[in-house]
Amino acid sequence: MRTALLLIAVGFSAAAGAHSISDEFARGFGGVSWGMSFRDLIKRFPGGYSTFCTAAGRVRYRLNIEEPVLGISREGDNLRFGTNIGGKVAD
Repeated sequence: MRTALLLIAVGFSAAAGAHSISDEFARGFGGVSWGMSFRDLIKRFPGGYSTFCTAAGRVRYRLNIEEPVLGISREGDNLRFGTNIGGKVAD
């Protein structure tokens, strides 16, 4: 009985502190909001590395943003943002 109560208490405490993926990325990530123009992305984060995609009008922009994702450290990792055909950062 005590083991069951302990497991329930641990489960509730873990659920209270957990973020869902939709909560984490609802408005954007790392200071980049979904729908931001590519020009504004470059102004806000100069020094990234851009590559062109094979899809017409689309670009990828790679940055070194070390903000944790869902509580997992990303130290030394790159983050790629892509644009849609309208030149806005896609979610």
